[in-house]
Amino acid sequence: VSPNEVVKQVLSPGMALVIWVLSGFISLCGALSFSELGTLIKRSGGELQYIKAAYGDLPAFLFFWVCGVIRNSMGCAVISLTFSSYLCNMFMSSGHPEFVIAKKCTAAAAIVVIIIVMTKK
Repeated sequence: VSPNEVVKQVLSPGMALVIWVLSGFISLCGALSFSELGTLIKRSGGELQYIKAAYGDLPAFLFFWVCGVIRNSMGCAVISLTFSSYLCNMFMSSGHPEFVIAKKCTAAAAIVVIIIVMTKK
């Protein structure tokens, strides 16, 4: 999730830069693919319309059901855990015995706060 984790895993700043450049190139290819799909399929709905045009209604429905239950939930969890890790590091070291519990509780609290803020009118 963060650059220092990549450097710890590959043990070389040069290799870490190569990995980040390759990852950026892969992201650019994905963005260009979506922009081309957007120009070819002129219906609103994004991924749903692309999958529906390519594979039909049932695969599109199943894909979005899985996205709603698994993919989007995991993304929210990763973002909140990253936030809580940085926040907890400000108040205690990662070697503290209660660090993991504090990190998980902070992440859960962050998700609850976001839900409350987003559901207010």
